[in-house]
Amino acid sequence: MRDKSDTGDRTDKSNDNNLSRNQTIDIVKGLCIIFVLINHTDWNHQERLKYLFPFWIEMAVPVFMIISGYVHAISFKNRKINSFSKSFNLSLFVNRFIRYTIPFIIIYCIEYIFLLMTNKINLGWNFFIHLITGGIGPGSYYYPLIIQFLLIYSCIYFFIKKWEAGGLVTIGIFNLLYELFQYSYNLNDSCYRLLIFRDIFLIGYGCYLATSKRKIKRIWNLFSMGLGGAFILLTQYFNIVPPFFNYNWSGTSCLAVLFILPIVPYFLQLDLKCPFIEVTGKFSYSIFLIQMAYFAIFSGYVSLSNMTIWLQLIINISIIMTIGIIFHLWQEKIVFYLLFKIADLDFAKFLGVFMKYCNDILTSDDLNI
Repeated sequence: MRDKSDTGDRTDKSNDNNLSRNQTIDIVKGLCIIFVLINHTDWNHQERLKYLFPFWIEMAVPVFMIISGYVHAISFKNRKINSFSKSFNLSLFVNRFIRYTIPFIIIYCIEYIFLLMTNKINLGWNFFIHLITGGIGPGSYYYPLIIQFLLIYSCIYFFIKKWEAGGLVTIGIFNLLYELFQYSYNLNDSCYRLLIFRDIFLIGYGCYLATSKRKIKRIWNLFSMGLGGAFILLTQYFNIVPPFFNYNWSGTSCLAVLFILPIVPYFLQLDLKCPFIEVTGKFSYSIFLIQMAYFAIFSGYVSLSNMTIWLQLIINISIIMTIGIIFHLWQEKIVFYLLFKIADLDFAKFLGVFMKYCNDILTSDDLNI
């Protein structure tokens, strides 16, 4: 007969492992958001190359995309989502949509008011254009990417879950085809950076790490780091960019990010502990939004001063992280309130009534076009 105490010990150990894994994910996210703040401080090009930014600092957002694919895959597994019908849950989508959208709209409105007051922007259609395209400031592409991520993630997840390594390679090829597409049709930087297709390989890789039981062989890890590192050297240090890659975004293209692929799973399997960085990781989205507004509004005042770059960095990190944590604690109450109210709604009934209302308007005899 199995000893109950033994079962309890195993359960406790399993819970401890899950807790450690969650702590590690938050710490990785915390490090990445600090890297984002470092990256958006006013370094010159020579300093960026000197401190090897292309190999670690500028890889922060790609790591965020891998972590997003990884965490959502774990969420799907825990929720036992094993079909497309279950994955396309309207209530779940609305919940996540609100969690990302409400904080973004608050910060966007604040930064827009500040920029209006300082005559850096004009009131008009620009308000709606910037709203749709992710706001103003460094990293303003991130919110649109998140919303697209929520819409297409299920397709990537089930594709990787079924085909595993073959699926990941296929998604990687699709990512390369997107690079060819943007080159063939001369897609401008604004459109290129706003489309999730440039990051689907990273998302797929995160899914693969969470769902596949196969361990990637060391030879493939070495090949990945070698190819990615060579591409970074070629594009960032020798300024040689293959013609079908976007010149301004080549440093985080699907070939450049091959350098970090073996590094991420290595850190995820570690039992990292650092309460401050962990808290920073939990609040990373709010901090990201704050830095977007901060650098859009105040970076010019800081960079034009006589302060050294290191003092600027310390001031930037201190202010942004403090305000970001406070903002997160405040906006969380608003989000929870809205989610509580929305939870009482019957979405199927609501959509049915709304669609009937729209149909009645469009088919009304009083409607003149």
